[in-house]
Amino acid sequence: MKKLLLIAMPIFMIVGGIPLFAILAIITLSSQAAADCHAPTHQAGSGTTTMVSASGTGSTPTGDLQKQLMQLRFAKGYPTLTAEQATNAIAIARVTRDLGVSRRGLQIAIATSIQESKLVNVAGGDRDSIGLFQQRPSTGWGTPAQIRDPVLATKAFYGRADHTNNTGLLDIDGWEKLPLTQAAQQVQRSGFPNAYAQWEPVATDIADLLGGDLPAGATSSECVPTSCPDTGAAAEKGLTPDALLVLRSIDARFGSHTYHGVGERPANVDSDHATGRAVDIMIDDWQQSTGVEHGTQIAEWVRANAEDLGVTYVIWRAKIWSVARNSEGWRAYTHPSGQSNPTLAHMDHVHVSVVGTSGTLDCGATSGEVVYPVPATYIGNDARNWHATGSHWNTWHTGTDFGAPCGTAVYAAHAGTIEIDTTQGWAGPWLVKVTTGGNSLATWYAHMQRVEVSRGQKVRPGQKIGQVGDRGNSAGCHLHFEVHLKNGSIYGPDNTNPSTWLAQNAGRDK
Repeated sequence: MKKLLLIAMPIFMIVGGIPLFAILAIITLSSQAAADCHAPTHQAGSGTTTMVSASGTGSTPTGDLQKQLMQLRFAKGYPTLTAEQATNAIAIARVTRDLGVSRRGLQIAIATSIQESKLVNVAGGDRDSIGLFQQRPSTGWGTPAQIRDPVLATKAFYGRADHTNNTGLLDIDGWEKLPLTQAAQQVQRSGFPNAYAQWEPVATDIADLLGGDLPAGATSSECVPTSCPDTGAAAEKGLTPDALLVLRSIDARFGSHTYHGVGERPANVDSDHATGRAVDIMIDDWQQSTGVEHGTQIAEWVRANAEDLGVTYVIWRAKIWSVARNSEGWRAYTHPSGQSNPTLAHMDHVHVSVVGTSGTLDCGATSGEVVYPVPATYIGNDARNWHATGSHWNTWHTGTDFGAPCGTAVYAAHAGTIEIDTTQGWAGPWLVKVTTGGNSLATWYAHMQRVEVSRGQKVRPGQKIGQVGDRGNSAGCHLHFEVHLKNGSIYGPDNTNPSTWLAQNAGRDK
């Protein structure tokens, strides 16, 4: 759908049952209209270098990004960022990316570092405070050398460092839903608990600049895919999003069970249950072959989908499997107490521990399914304008448009791997693709105002990948959706009618 100069073209769409008539404005291919929700407004130039992550890999441009960072100010009256401050912001972003933390987490980390050190890796501060986050050796944050290491300090801030057991951001229940200053204060325990809020605007700009393809992060309505309804189980209370996702996904696929969470497993304060990062699925007939088979099906399904569920380990029938030791498979398990009974040996339940906020699975879809890329309410808004011709496109319209309000969820139409192309101005800041490999099915999603997946991420059908927007060569909120049967180019012969393809395939396995 590579568009030329847009003149005036009506788009008819239904919003809340009310027909709206939008007229396309005159905009060019290079138009990058400022938009909503602090979506990234930059685009790296062709001469950028590659940002190497803390683990030695990565593919995020930094050459031009550092220059763009150095044009920002913390606030009115402040000088623009120095090269040192920009470099430290990039270091924080590298760790954020490697840990798989959302863009919201990066925003909080940046604002915290601005308040504590002005993004300078200082050698000292109040009492024995050191480094980007002014962490103190005397309060358990590590040695001075560890705290002065930007990578280790950032990992410690997130609660994912081996050198400290102090509470980090990811250890806080519901941290993504907290106001920025509250989330930062729960980690920092500052004498000035409200000071972080003043840096939220510039932290948002920096996070947008450095984290454009990071997941946007959960909000109060996005912690668990809406296709998995509340089960009504008392055990849901206090669970982290990942644990809740596990519980609801199992309930949707394997039927209702008795579940044990924070309130049902209160004895051991050191277990993942105490922090809401674990759920037990009780197996009614665990002493019968049918119960063993049922529990094994659940355990193996969780294991197979561990990454998408945010799972760290599974225990079932005196055996444990963990992500960290995946190559070893199921290993013998003995309860830390040394004691044994059907519950301690996990004979009567499947135990699942999770990260907390990293799950991406849509529990309402199976791996081979094809679904519509917009909610059911908006399926009827398909403009069916594939192959439309006119002065608005180089040759013809290469997809179909679904009219829907900006902010409406956009779903992956099928399972695959995410690709994000930032060079297609007509699509907006990002042209998102879900691919199934070379010379095989790929679908394209354009004009989104927000992207909530990352390059290389595996997605399932019906998994939320972003939000409907009005970015790039667009007028009126809508999703542009394309289908390429052989993962071909925009005008290639494999480009097929999306409306027909969805009608033939949606609701059944491919």
